[in-house]
Amino acid sequence: MNQAQYRRFPGYNSAIFNFVVDTDGSSDELAGIRWYEFRQANDGDPWTIYQEGTYISPVSGKHAFSGSMVMDGQGNIGMGYTTCSETEKIAINYTGRYAADPLGEMTIDETLIAQSTSNNGSNRLADYVQISLDPSNDKTFWHIAEYFVNNQRTDVVGVFQIASDFANDVGVTNIDSPVNGELSPSEPVTITVFNYGEESQSNIPVSYMVDGANIVNEILAGPLGSGASEQYTFTTTANLGIVGTTYEITAYTSLATDEFLDNDTISKSVFYMYPDDIGVVGIISPVSGNNLTADEEITVTVENFGTADQSNFNVTYNLDDNIITEQVPGPLSMNDKINFTFSQTGDFSQIGDYLLSSYTSLPNDADRFNDTTNVVITKNMCQPEANCTEGDGFYLFQLGTIDNETDCSPNGYGDYTELITELANNSTTDLTVTTHYGDEYIMVWIDFNDNFVFEEDEIVVNNYLMAPSQGGGVFTETMPLEIHDGVNLGHHLMRAKANWNSPVPEDACEGTQYGETEDYMADIVLYIGIEDAPFSNTDMVVSTLGDNKFKISMRSTEITETLIINLHNVLGQKLVENRVENNNGMYVYDLDMSFAKPGAYIIRLGTAQYGRVKRIVVN
Repeated sequence: MNQAQYRRFPGYNSAIFNFVVDTDGSSDELAGIRWYEFRQANDGDPWTIYQEGTYISPVSGKHAFSGSMVMDGQGNIGMGYTTCSETEKIAINYTGRYAADPLGEMTIDETLIAQSTSNNGSNRLADYVQISLDPSNDKTFWHIAEYFVNNQRTDVVGVFQIASDFANDVGVTNIDSPVNGELSPSEPVTITVFNYGEESQSNIPVSYMVDGANIVNEILAGPLGSGASEQYTFTTTANLGIVGTTYEITAYTSLATDEFLDNDTISKSVFYMYPDDIGVVGIISPVSGNNLTADEEITVTVENFGTADQSNFNVTYNLDDNIITEQVPGPLSMNDKINFTFSQTGDFSQIGDYLLSSYTSLPNDADRFNDTTNVVITKNMCQPEANCTEGDGFYLFQLGTIDNETDCSPNGYGDYTELITELANNSTTDLTVTTHYGDEYIMVWIDFNDNFVFEEDEIVVNNYLMAPSQGGGVFTETMPLEIHDGVNLGHHLMRAKANWNSPVPEDACEGTQYGETEDYMADIVLYIGIEDAPFSNTDMVVSTLGDNKFKISMRSTEITETLIINLHNVLGQKLVENRVENNNGMYVYDLDMSFAKPGAYIIRLGTAQYGRVKRIVVN
């Protein structure tokens, strides 16, 4: 992208150019700038690659492209380029490198020239760019590009310079060592000194001090050429021998003829790390979404902040007060990280928020404050989208005690799970629906197994067609909603979907072009046949005998047949079934629940067609 720039230097000729590449190879792609410098020793000789590199924006997920490069009189390279991302509008930036820098690297930080204030309104990006060198000093780069202001393409000129304006200008660019870790009372100090100026320098005074005291002065002999850098290790070491201490090291040059002092000095904090110090720094999985299950792997990242290798240490997760501790075999070295997946999975099957924390429990851990990481994981329902603005979808949903009049929901999805109705198993209930467009197929599911996946055997209204061959209008119809015997009792999600002109997809999460989805709650209860005559004047009595033992009795002069007693948990699962004979007009059954788990249970006494229901609580 952009033309090559050619320049003649004493002893060689140079040409630099670039193009855009995909830097990560993923399906999402990330644009970066692939650049080259070609050289030839003499006119007419073959060209060879002198250096090459790939420049990627330091900001994660940001594309860099439309590079424009030129070289100044000292051999420094300046490059202007364009960036954008999903969160950042189009921007113009620059980077560059000094001639003496390691080959193939752009060492100048990404620097903003101008940021768009609006997005590109067309399907073509502003791609006219150019960079040139100011002939007045052979140092200043002039870059022009297009960006967007108030929805208009706008030219912006960026002016920057890498070479110094001074003949004599040196400074410390980095404190290379020491670094965070295990330190000592006699720690070597190494710095990098850079010559920003045009003149070569020798016998450069260099200094360092620790925590503002005990200044060490020495001499870097050189010579250090223009645009060149050199490492220097002081012969006098630093006393950094107290564990757990952070030391502030300052290094600087003191060249007597230095014309620009602002770049002479640099400071760095160095920490004498504890031997034993680890912690959980991230929880990788699971992540919030609508497909979480009761069997989710939990993976965390553990980092070693200390200097000692760690093996066979404990890591714990706490999921809503369910605490699981396992052992990480390691080894985990200083500054390294490891991802650990617990063998014990976590239950995220219910919709809502889960507080998940994870922490290490290393004996003698020096810093407990970096042990723990907390996240909130949210299980949500899928919210399929559809267009209901033309009248497709639900304008009335009437079932039992639910009587919900609505308009078109945003994006075709309405969450009405605060509305609940009681429905009996082994029963048929009338569902009344109003829509404002014909040819609407209606499907209803009830999530009986509470796995938040609406399955084929959970369909209670199967593609009922309303107002066939009709267009716009108001259409109200009543359809049967059937609940089979043996389904789980209790509260369950209920999903209703409408789709125009074709059956509702089997996948309840699939969006459609026209239609609507609404979610409600259904409370499934046992069918008790209360209206049936044989039990109309009969009541079941549950007597508590202590120690979670109960006596169930029912007196009847109307029935004499053998009855069936059933015990269910709140999910509707049958735990006990026995026959109960009539003895002089009384039905009596002793129920021992002393070994049962605490909780609520449901007792039903009757025949397959009718009976009485009571709730008991086991402590």
